Amino acid sequence: CTNALPIKTTKDPSSTTSTCSSGLIFFSLDLINRQPPSTMILSLFKTTSLALLSGDPPTIGGYTYRGLGFCMNAQGSYYSYDTIQDIQTPEECAEACTKSYSSDEKFVGINFHPSWFGSPNCNCMVTDSRTRGKITGANGWNEELCYSWDEAQDIPVPVSSKWIPDVPSPETEVPAPEIDGYEFRGMGCCENSEGSVYNYETIPGDTVEECATACEESFSSDESFVGVNFHPNWFGSSNCNCMKDTTWSGEAAGNGKITSAGGWCHEELCYSYNEAEPPTSIL
Repeated sequence: CTNALPIKTTKDPSSTTSTCSSGLIFFSLDLINRQPPSTMILSLFKTTSLALLSGDPPTIGGYTYRGLGFCMNAQGSYYSYDTIQDIQTPEECAEACTKSYSSDEKFVGINFHPSWFGSPNCNCMVTDSRTRGKITGANGWNEELCYSWDEAQDIPVPVSSKWIPDVPSPETEVPAPEIDGYEFRGMGCCENSEGSVYNYETIPGDTVEECATACEESFSSDESFVGVNFHPNWFGSSNCNCMKDTTWSGEAAGNGKITSAGGWCHEELCYSYNEAEPPTSIL
């Protein structure tokens, strides 16, 4: 879903595929409180098999189940991925990814979400310039099932790889203009004072100023609106995220205002909205 997210992708339903770096633009995350999925979250598996409904992931030939959440390597880094549409089960996802990418040395496994905004979501995980090596685990942040591909190669990735987006390195400073009504909080995923991140909605915006204006016009009357994350060059296009202090089901998350930026989405600019007044607690 991106950063992903996240590493990130807009996951446009009208497109046949979408590519995302380091897991996050719409990420199917239970990142709001950085908590492992609960029994209630596992109940979302009702859209797939009875095995998933009971919390028992299916066994898939040629793959090894690594846990719930974003797939990670041994260093805890997230992968890029390609999304395949019209997939209903993790078994179908594994079959489709194997068919499409088994000949690609960067292919390492799959992330499958049983109900991404009402529809299953299949991501074929691949290494990139920052995340290399085999999948060894999952971060436990969301409802996605992570499987490593048993035949994945543990080799370096060439810089010329088609999977690597034309974006600045984590050490590259992106100009952060002053924006009326907002305060720049740094490069990275917008966070609250405890390091929790936010839900968001992605809308058009070619510059960070346009992004801030568009988000304010769309969500200024929404008490959950807290700021923006903007990526200047996400796989060749700008990406504008309006940050909202809500859970993925739309309920108040209780994270409060944006105070800083961090995490894995190094190239994104984070701005807090000066008039944000989200609920600071959940009854």
